[in-house]
Amino acid sequence: INVNDLGFFIGPILNSGGRLGKSSYATELLSSKNSKIIKQRSKQLLTLNIKRRKIENIIINDLDFEKMYKKKENVIIYYNPNISEGLLGIIAARLKDLFNKPAIVITNSKNLLKSSARSIYNYNIGRTIKKLLDNNIILNGGGHNMAAGFTLKKENLNLLKKFINEDF
Repeated sequence: INVNDLGFFIGPILNSGGRLGKSSYATELLSSKNSKIIKQRSKQLLTLNIKRRKIENIIINDLDFEKMYKKKENVIIYYNPNISEGLLGIIAARLKDLFNKPAIVITNSKNLLKSSARSIYNYNIGRTIKKLLDNNIILNGGGHNMAAGFTLKKENLNLLKKFINEDF
């Protein structure tokens, strides 16, 4: 087992439970001494990881890339009310990589919107989140120069888009 195995094979499998509402599975797998539980959780996490990848691919394949390219925005801001909160970061990272631009993915969460952002080296998304907080555009949030997350009211979505693209 090497670093790549941990980061790109085992890590995503362990994380898949948390991304799809079964966060206790990885903890139970890693802390149990019961071989039956270890086998059961391993199989369940493998299945969840396959499901996570399928959902991720469906979301990516449903994107209108031509429309996104035509907008020529400095920051990709994608709102889909049906994305699982656990997948926001993965989708944001995929968009960032595909467009080589900062990407923010937003979904509904009860009566609010939740987001995850991934950035590129020349744009500090963490600093932008701080500015959004200072301007009362978002309710809470945090992060660092390459990744962040925040919560906002739905009525502030257009204000957020305008502010971020002007800030960039």
